[in-house]
Amino acid sequence: MCSIIPKLLYADVLKNYRELRKKLVPSSSEEVLEDYINSICKINELPRFEKFFTSKKEDRRYLEIGSGFGFNLINAIQAGYNIVGIEPGKSIGFEDRFNLALKLIEANGISPAEQYLYDMVAENLSHFENETFDMVFSIAVLEHVRDIKKSLSEAQRVLKKQGIMYMNIPNYNSFFEGHYTMLWLPYVLLYKPLAKLYVRLRGRSDFFIDELNFTTPSLIDALAHEVLKEGKYYILPHFDGWLGKFGFYYYFLRTDLPNNNAFLLFVRKKSWLKFLANGVVSVVVKMGMFLGLCKVFNLLYIKDEQGFKGRFYA
Repeated sequence: MCSIIPKLLYADVLKNYRELRKKLVPSSSEEVLEDYINSICKINELPRFEKFFTSKKEDRRYLEIGSGFGFNLINAIQAGYNIVGIEPGKSIGFEDRFNLALKLIEANGISPAEQYLYDMVAENLSHFENETFDMVFSIAVLEHVRDIKKSLSEAQRVLKKQGIMYMNIPNYNSFFEGHYTMLWLPYVLLYKPLAKLYVRLRGRSDFFIDELNFTTPSLIDALAHEVLKEGKYYILPHFDGWLGKFGFYYYFLRTDLPNNNAFLLFVRKKSWLKFLANGVVSVVVKMGMFLGLCKVFNLLYIKDEQGFKGRFYA
């Protein structure tokens, strides 16, 4: 059992996951559910963002959009990070789950929990003033919000001048759907009635389709272009295996942002070499995305690129 979930609350957490999971993946066993909970409750996303900053972690303020049960929030706070999170509760009928998250936070000695987890939606962060946070991030959240454009606008508003926005987003132009954990058909199933039919034919409930935005790199790129006019943003495809390196190279060959990757440092020495490498990498990445091999991608936004002092690749 996960150490941050008290025995008295474990059954409630398991029940909550079971109710949703059984609708999406009816074959999920109790053992699979427990293994899943015991793995995600250990997550702390913040250490991997350290490369973005030169300041001490205690001096930064983080905002997590979509904290769920607060597992990442709890682990990050216990690790010394200055972080708060938001999660929709009463406003959209998730009051029971939100209250359970508050209980978990309190049970881990973080009090009052309401000062760390706020009942809010991403489209309205009115509780926070302009330029409050050094980093705003979310993991697999933008596919659930009601208005992606407003969510990006609000995240930008509360971000400090030299802040970083990082959004991890599923790609519905790939061969995998993570909520149903099933084979997906890129391009074809972007039409919701067809997606519902496909899900039903696979023996699953189609109710969840209505709650999803079928996010793709091109969609997020278009919305970010409208909203994130100050600073610079990057759409970073994430590939599994050896293709993963190309996702980084594709974008970092187009910028002089600091990084200490040996390959990039080498090709930047000669303009012709950089041009050649850029061409090869572009072909590989675009072909991989076209073939549906990019399951997830990241939106990375730097509000003040000229003032940025961190690193992008370690």
